[in-house]
Amino acid sequence: MLYWKRMLVPLVLVALFLSGCAGTAAPSDSGATDTAADTAADADAELSGSLSFYPQNYYNPEALPDAAAVVEAVRDEYTTENPGVSIELVPYVGDANTYRSWLLTRLSAGQAPNITWEQYSDRNAEGAEVWVDLTDYFEQPNPYVAEGEPGSKRWADLFPDYVLAQTRGGDGRWYEVSLDWIETGLFYNKEVFTQAGIEPDWTNMEDLMADCQALRDAGVEPVGVFITPEWSTYQWLDDIFFSSAFSDVGPEWYMEKYNIPGRDFRRLNPEEFAKAVHDGHVSVDNERFDVYLDLVKQFTDACIMDGFAGGVALADVERMFVEGQVSMAWLTTGSATGLAESVKFDYGLTYFPPISNAMNPHEIHTDSSYRVGGPSGNAQYGITQVTAQQGLLDEALDFLMFWTAPQNFSRVYDSYPALVPMVAGVEPSEIAAEFQFVAGMPERLVGDPIARLTPQFGTEHNRLFQQFMLGEIDAETLKTQYQPLLEQGATDACTQNEWDWCGE
Repeated sequence: MLYWKRMLVPLVLVALFLSGCAGTAAPSDSGATDTAADTAADADAELSGSLSFYPQNYYNPEALPDAAAVVEAVRDEYTTENPGVSIELVPYVGDANTYRSWLLTRLSAGQAPNITWEQYSDRNAEGAEVWVDLTDYFEQPNPYVAEGEPGSKRWADLFPDYVLAQTRGGDGRWYEVSLDWIETGLFYNKEVFTQAGIEPDWTNMEDLMADCQALRDAGVEPVGVFITPEWSTYQWLDDIFFSSAFSDVGPEWYMEKYNIPGRDFRRLNPEEFAKAVHDGHVSVDNERFDVYLDLVKQFTDACIMDGFAGGVALADVERMFVEGQVSMAWLTTGSATGLAESVKFDYGLTYFPPISNAMNPHEIHTDSSYRVGGPSGNAQYGITQVTAQQGLLDEALDFLMFWTAPQNFSRVYDSYPALVPMVAGVEPSEIAAEFQFVAGMPERLVGDPIARLTPQFGTEHNRLFQQFMLGEIDAETLKTQYQPLLEQGATDACTQNEWDWCGE
């Protein structure tokens, strides 16, 4: 372990210096300097100190006692090997909104866990002001991985390229490790499909929409999707249709500072999307915007279940699928375990086919669809800057590497296999394995509307598109109202982030 300590010292000093310069929550500049000096003085000491760790859903002793016991066992193995280190496990707090309020309160008080879960988008927005930059550490060996295995020479090799690409911050740095992944898929009722003479092997979106009528003739609604002004599964459709319509020009909007070598098609981050609006590329006057609207409306009319707007929620869509009211339900890996216990008929998993030139006359980027899923899983961990200020960065990094080693995380994952594991050497559950073909599809060009510019923009976007999908307004009315919304969203995002091109 001493070799590992000595190897980290230069990087620790850099990280602590940067955290002091970045205006973090350090009590004072002199305090940050003292912490760095203390770390240097203790370079050859054994690991020691008290850490707190929030494992998120994996540690919910009340609801998931068996999984919690596994987490405790993995923690105890580490502290047995490193008797100078103690680790407090923080139990599951609540849903994302509850947790976010909880975390912000503790961050402001300097009492947040040393290692903790966070939505990757929030973590990247906060960056080095709140979180330790892990980029340089990713290039170091993980000493807990067997020699010759992925991760033994370079920690980042434990994770797929597309995971690293999507969780990379807007500044090009990484502030989290992503060990599991939410994916989405179309669960379908095999019995209903057989009765209607349908095979889910569609060549293109037109084939799927044609079969939607056959499903309605069989007495069931085709696709379970819902829309609300906030988050909803409709947003996933919006992502796919926008990505398809603009795929031939979207890569022209990438900013050089965010480019990832070897990835010529990736998701735009909020700054890139805002600048594309600012420069007039994302506009209702772009003919691709009409393609985008046509895709949304045609699919809505052909395939989306009746009653998709209003008070419908994800639980309602799940229930409708279990009860046989919809023949397909677009759900996540998080729904898979519950469905396995409640569905009484034979069902399978499929996905949306690609858009063809019959629906989009512009150059087609891919012969498959775009996956909608990603890094909002249970195991998305970062290290808070207060950890470095407390002189505990070595300990936190070492434990995080121990936790991510496949022989350790596989036990944690197996105790609660709700998502798709993203660590080399960790085998997915039988249900999660069904989603792996989706995980390998191209990344979409844009994220959900609620996060493209500002939350207010996303809410207004969803409101307008709901009216359009319901036929309450036509395309021209939507475009008239949408262009000012786009421009205001880009302006607000600029004001909030102070990007250097704003106001040009």
